[in-house]
Amino acid sequence: MVGRVDRQQIDRSCGGVLCTRGGLLPAIAACSALLATAACSAQAGAAGGAGGASFLGVAAAFGPADGGSWGFDGGADGDLPLYDGGSQGTAGAPTPTERGADAGATGGSTSPDGATVDAKPPMATGPGSDKDKDNDGVTPAQGDCDDADPQAKPGLLDTCNGKDDDCNGATDDFDKDKDTFSPCPGPQQDCNDTDPKIHPGAKPNCTNLKDNDCSGILDAQEDGDSDGWLSCEDCNDKDAAINPDAKAVCGSNKDNNCDGVIDGIGDADKDGDPTCKDCDDKNPKVYFGAPELCNQKDDDCNGTIDDKDFDGDGWSGCAEDCDDLDITVNPLAVRNCKNGKDNDCSGIVDAQEDGDKDGFKGCDDCNDYNKTVNKGALEVAGDNVDNDCNGQTDEPSGACDKPGLNSADPNDYPKAIGMCSNVVSSSFPTLAAGTARAIKTSFGPNNQAPKAPNLVALACGVAAATGEPGYVFPQPGTKFENAMPYPAGVQCPNSGGPTDYTEWKVVLNAPANAHAFAFDFHFMSAEYPEWVGSQFNDKFLAVVDSKLFKGNASFDSKGNCISVNAAFFEACNTANCSLGDGPLKGTGYENGVGGGTGWLTTTVPITPGEQFSIRFIVFDEGDHILDSVALIDNFRWMLKATKGGPSTVRPGG
Repeated sequence: MVGRVDRQQIDRSCGGVLCTRGGLLPAIAACSALLATAACSAQAGAAGGAGGASFLGVAAAFGPADGGSWGFDGGADGDLPLYDGGSQGTAGAPTPTERGADAGATGGSTSPDGATVDAKPPMATGPGSDKDKDNDGVTPAQGDCDDADPQAKPGLLDTCNGKDDDCNGATDDFDKDKDTFSPCPGPQQDCNDTDPKIHPGAKPNCTNLKDNDCSGILDAQEDGDSDGWLSCEDCNDKDAAINPDAKAVCGSNKDNNCDGVIDGIGDADKDGDPTCKDCDDKNPKVYFGAPELCNQKDDDCNGTIDDKDFDGDGWSGCAEDCDDLDITVNPLAVRNCKNGKDNDCSGIVDAQEDGDKDGFKGCDDCNDYNKTVNKGALEVAGDNVDNDCNGQTDEPSGACDKPGLNSADPNDYPKAIGMCSNVVSSSFPTLAAGTARAIKTSFGPNNQAPKAPNLVALACGVAAATGEPGYVFPQPGTKFENAMPYPAGVQCPNSGGPTDYTEWKVVLNAPANAHAFAFDFHFMSAEYPEWVGSQFNDKFLAVVDSKLFKGNASFDSKGNCISVNAAFFEACNTANCSLGDGPLKGTGYENGVGGGTGWLTTTVPITPGEQFSIRFIVFDEGDHILDSVALIDNFRWMLKATKGGPSTVRPGG
């Protein structure tokens, strides 16, 4: 079948390429490429009808797909004669005349209208072949990098499939945000391909709540090298030795302290010290050798903050040293109570300071750092310390108990029993009579003062032994008839109504190194033995008011107050008394007139440095007759603490 087409129309539609019998075959590649465009395809179809469409299919394929005869098949309404060589190159093949009988010799043949049709060009094979095996519309010559896969050709969007989908020579390299990092899995995977600021190696940012460097952790929570600095603060979050707190290291060729300058090369603050030497290369006032200021900075880069020390005493004037111009003034300086200064920087002038809180201030305390050393302390033999601050070391205790003490002076009574220091006051709140007290060297020939030369005698009658001035025989004794309520806080069986009552009260400050005190006493009574177990029960009390104990401190092992009913009454003229009558000789209580305890020792615990009181009391109980007397001596401070509360024992027992 023969159809025709207007050459000029094709000419005009396809840029002058003559896609006719005479023009198509010699230039089929050029024509097919041109006709493949949308414009030519549409115009050729309109001009050539079905024949034009068939032609375009042939042109796009660059030859028969099955290798058959080259031919054309004109459409029913097209004018261009086209021949179809058939799928196997046989059916519908043009005759030798149509193809040109001399095609082999002349390279062409004559068409029915006289035009010459060029012979079929040789089939292309190998690289650059124009065959489109995968029918994706792009041949290898046009850039199809995989002609067996219709999903691989230029212009496609690359996907994460291990292939070069867009035939650009790279696998899985699609990059929407154009930051050169692919979102496909791999060591350099872009975790956000829509933001060019987010990709592996990006600078961390603590403020946008994102994983900017694609580490898998939000920047505001990440510390990759576990050095305590977040990745957004650390200039190298893979090296724990590099962070803003690190020191610059000369010669390291690194920015170890993250100041933005390689150590040893730069001098960011232009102060003359290189980065590796300058401890703060962002502050020109901070450098090695700079003046130290009180500003919470290490201005001189010596490793210590605010260590300004003008007087060279080793203490900073910014904090500890209260006078940085005086080398003798600093926190460890020795106090000087005479120069009017706060030498030890305690905040108090030394003359007014009690540093060890022992109650002694300034010059009254020769060691204000030790509360056991002061003017009120006991001198301790052999410790090489001036314990009592008298300017002497280990000297014998001063003797305040001397002959000639006055019985009428209450202040001599403490001296008579050895209270040589720490006495605040001595008084007699109540006296049965002026003769009911006395300072004596002895009370009868066998009752010499345990610690010579003096002792104190307190009585509910006259405090005198046989033959002494004012002596009154104790049975029936002296009736003074004063009356007092029973001493508060004393837990002793009693019949109430003490009479002929005598009390001596002493207030003392315990030495700073004393933990207890002791005294000796001997109580004698004419109530013994007739009135043992009755309401006629004269007593001797030692009532203590201290921090550790309040109440009567002198009692027997059963807690009985000292009286004729106490277990200690062992001096008498009967076989039942272990001490016999000897301790009573010359007292007026011998020969069955009475009995006594013999010398006993009471020990009472105290708190070092405290103020406390002792009340020594003697009284009649039940009536005003039959006298009793208590002898007291040998008061002493104890340096060692006692176990438990007060105790009363026989010396050596």
